[in-house]
Amino acid sequence: MRKPKLLFYYSNDIAKPYVGGAGFRFCRAIDLLKDHCEITVALPGRPDWCSLNDKYGSRIKNGEVKVILVKAQSGWFRLRSCFACYGPLDRVIGQEAQKNDLSVCFTNFGHFGIPSLHFLIGLDIFNTVGIKGPVLKCWSPSFIGSKATVVSMFRKLAHSLVSCLNIIFFRKNFFIKKCVKNGDRLVANSMWLASYFEKEGMSLDVLYPPVISSFHYVPLCERRSDFVCIGRIHEIKRIERMIDILKNLRKLGVWSSDFHIVGELDDTPYTKYIRDIAKRHPWVILEGKLVGRKKEALLTSCKYAIHACDVEAFGISVAEYLKAGCIPFVPAKCGASEVVERDELCYHNEEDMIRKFRDFCNQDDEDQLRLQSQLVKRGECFSLDLFDTHFLAIVNEELSKRGFADSL
Repeated sequence: MRKPKLLFYYSNDIAKPYVGGAGFRFCRAIDLLKDHCEITVALPGRPDWCSLNDKYGSRIKNGEVKVILVKAQSGWFRLRSCFACYGPLDRVIGQEAQKNDLSVCFTNFGHFGIPSLHFLIGLDIFNTVGIKGPVLKCWSPSFIGSKATVVSMFRKLAHSLVSCLNIIFFRKNFFIKKCVKNGDRLVANSMWLASYFEKEGMSLDVLYPPVISSFHYVPLCERRSDFVCIGRIHEIKRIERMIDILKNLRKLGVWSSDFHIVGELDDTPYTKYIRDIAKRHPWVILEGKLVGRKKEALLTSCKYAIHACDVEAFGISVAEYLKAGCIPFVPAKCGASEVVERDELCYHNEEDMIRKFRDFCNQDDEDQLRLQSQLVKRGECFSLDLFDTHFLAIVNEELSKRGFADSL
């Protein structure tokens, strides 16, 4: 029996430094399936497998997969999706999908024109399919004064236009009915993200991204009382909100240590803004990009971690905090709270964060160590082995529907 033919579509530039969980899932999928399937990858740019292997720990060699180039999803591409609803927007993708047994999109919903497998990763999916999702509220220092008013008005107008298009062309109902009728399979990276589709009567699978880093256990009593956060230096992460919260903790005398911010420091206006804050507050330490042992050493030396993005579907950094033995405080209304699964560590606002941090500090050492052990145990739910098992099961089920029984 011949090998199944798979088409993998990744709509973004996978070489960009901010690509994280979705990029890893894409490369990991190739590694897991390249010996059992014939794989074609559709990308907006030619991949550098050596650099991707270094970044994601994959083992992909030149020539192991077929590469085809497709158009990047520009703003015009997304606007056209309001009218296309289901059919392929890229001629090359549509033609290639017909030649393969299964098409898989790793960046939300892919337009293949045939029933496919889609891995949903974040907020962009809501605009793509016309389902109402959470409102993204983030502040950027590049939008100040009169410019802020203009930008705000433009965003509201754009959202209103998309909503009208969805109503006029019944995009949401069309998408839902078409997906259900044709047997498309949607896989979310958290129950939080899946819940928005379940409200519309759709059933989704959930596959948590894995943490590939390993950490040695260091009890809280041997750590500094520092806070840490890791991730992109970007306004969506709301780093200024974290600093404000910790600044108030210091004013109240509840906490007096350092805050370590780990992430690549580029030349964007937001990064410059965070640099300016750090200059005014010596306790805010910009660590830059840390990987490997340096990141492990920092995470296992800090007691606490903080997260502030309240519209994140998962938050791989939060899962890393758990595995590293940090005590993370995260927003209550986002996927990060699902990762932590502890109400006493999920805050609704700044006052709630301060109260819950105080409550934790008032516990005796034994209770704190018990909670730390429970969080490390929770971190095991995001292991690479579990991810591999569940991912292969999903793909195997889809291939079985297409006549390839137990092919993996």
